[in-house]
Parts: sequence; C-alpha cells; structure tokens
Amino acid sequence: MRISSTFASVALLCIACGSNDAEKATAGNTGSDGGGGACSPPLVTENGACIDPLRRFEPKEQLDQDNVVSYGDVALTMKLPDPPKSGFRLIVPPRVLQPGDEIEDCSAWAYPALTNRNVYAARVYTTGGLHHSNMYGVPLPASGASPYPACAAGQADVFSQVPNILKGDIMDVLFANSTQIQGGEQIVFPKGMAFKLKTEGREVATTIHWLNTTADTFTSEVVYDFFTMPDEDVETEIVPFVFENQGFTIPAQSEGTISMTCDLTRPANIVSIMPHTHSRATAFDVDLVRSDDTTERIFHDGTFDTKSDIEVFDTAVSTEGFAKIHHECQVTNDLSKPIVWGIGQNEMCTLFGYLYPPSSQLLGYVGKPGADGQPPACITLDIGSHRTP
Repeated sequence: MRISSTFASVALLCIACGSNDAEKATAGNTGSDGGGGACSPPLVTENGACIDPLRRFEPKEQLDQDNVVSYGDVALTMKLPDPPKSGFRLIVPPRVLQPGDEIEDCSAWAYPALTNRNVYAARVYTTGGLHHSNMYGVPLPASGASPYPACAAGQADVFSQVPNILKGDIMDVLFANSTQIQGGEQIVFPKGMAFKLKTEGREVATTIHWLNTTADTFTSEVVYDFFTMPDEDVETEIVPFVFENQGFTIPAQSEGTISMTCDLTRPANIVSIMPHTHSRATAFDVDLVRSDDTTERIFHDGTFDTKSDIEVFDTAVSTEGFAKIHHECQVTNDLSKPIVWGIGQNEMCTLFGYLYPPSSQLLGYVGKPGADGQPPACITLDIGSHRTP
C-alpha cells in the first residue's frame, strides 16, 4: 500500500491563487470530515478534522523570520501561498528557455536562520521546463561560501562529496523532483518522521537540468518550500539513499533493460521511493533479493509521463531478511544510435528515496563500461557507518 505524493487538484490551485486563497486551499481547510467521510486529497483526517499534512506542525504565528532566500531582482509570475511559518523558501533565478533548450546550471543559497531543523515535508512549484533537480545541503567549499546564486565548482556533485562522506560529514538531500514535473510536486513523510538538517558551515546547492520540450519560448520559474518541526515531535529520523547506474548501453533500434543489483549493508526500513528516468523508459521496477535469489517486488512504475512518481509508503518496507536490492528499467531505443547514461537523447535509471535508521544509509553506484564494454559490479558505500552526530 502506497500513498502518492502528487499534488492533488486542491494544492495545484495555489499556483494561480493569492496567499489568502492558498491558505484556504491548504492549511485553512481544517474542518470536520463530515462524521466519518473521507477528506479530499491532499487533506487527511487527523483527530476528526481535515488537515493539510504539509502544515501539520506549523505554528499559528510566524516562527522563522526573513526565511525567503533569493538573489537579485526576482519577479515571479506565479502566485504562491505564504512561505512556511516554520521552515524556509528558496527561489531559483528564473530562466528563459528557447524551444528545445536543454541547460544544466548550478544554483546555491545560504541557509536562513532557522528555529527548527527537522524537515517533515517539502514542495516545489514550477511554471515548467524543470527536468530534474536534486537539492543538497553540503559543507561549504574550502574557499568559503559559493558566489550566490552560482555554485562553487563541484558543490552539487554527489561524487565530489565522497571525501566529506568518508569523514562523516554527510550531505543532506532536501528534495528531488520527478522528471519534467508540471505545476508542482510535494513529499510529506508519515507523521513523526523527518530528516535533520545540518546548517552550520553548510549551504544548499543543486544542479538544475532545464528542458523545454515545447515550441514556445517561456520563462521557467522554480520555488522550493521546506517545512520544519521541533525536536520533540520527531519520532523517527530518516535519511536519503540513492542507486545510480552509469554502466549501460541500449543498441540502436532495440528494446533493452537497464539493471543493477547492490548489496544491502544492514537491515533498513524504506519510507519512500522516487524513480528517475527519461522519455524512452517504459517501466521501472524495484525488488528486494534474498540470499537464495528469490525476490519480492516493492515498487513498479510504468511508461514515462510528467506526473509525480514519488511514492511514500504508509508502512515502511523492511529489508530484514534480504541481502540485495535490485532495480531495472525497460527502455525502447527508437534512435539510429546507441543510448547510454546521460542527458539529451540518452537515458538514466536512478533509484532514490528515504529510509531509517540512519545507520543503514547507503549509496550504490555502477560506473561506466570498461574497455571490454562490460559494466563494473555495483559498489555499495556504507554511508551509515560513517555518520557522526
């Protein structure tokens, strides 16, 4: 059983409404569910009332002041709800996209002063053109803070952070959006779950992959909200995990499978899953593998679309009794050249999500094929054993 994290129609209304209307469409709708009737998504029933889980732990009065971070003269056409009262908002410099434009660029922000550092929900708003972005909380580079809104070299590259990881200074992942999402997307963790931010000596950095698939020129606007709660409300601390496969080739004019199998370092509980693929993927599956090679499927996603693919499990999936995790993508290559890992007309088959306990955090990686054309085996990095308080 899974809970979808897609923006439902009520939340999407906030893209085109003022702050007062937005509050009514989300946090303001806390009335009764009608005596046993179901609340309309994204609202959920709690203590006999319909609430927006995004605002579950939000105080009545503004707690974090001056918590909107942007650089330069940013004028947005989106009308958004008010920023979190406990938490913060990050605004990406708008980007003009010509028809067919595909651009990768890195953006960085200083953290604002925060009262609470436990993120239990996050959301992104966009006018379009946002192919993908992973929001990282990373240690400041040796040279000092990035030249905001630009990044210092390598700040948003997860593999450049490996030396920091091995020292126990592990990057946070604040948000990762579904491919080419339209309008907006959110993730809300089950009640009592949150990931803890380290903000001292850190900044937020992300490489944003823009792609204009339309025949029109438009401005892509992207805004992120992060909702925080106090320490006493955190029952379970969660951490991110990722499995990245760069070792595949799909021959021209053929159908193929991109797959990787990695060791599980120790038992964990998977809270959420988000697949990342491009337009030629037709399926994405995740299996847990026992030592006798029998499997149990825990996730399936179909043909690529622009809807949200984030899934939050209503009951975390335990990996107890399993030795490995396997995920694969089915891909149709209609091109006259091979497809490899990369942007443009190439593909990706990346598995991302959150799990607990933090001591079970891991990162799996399959590198690019060697001289013999064969991919190397998966390297599993036991991040959890390197964690420091």
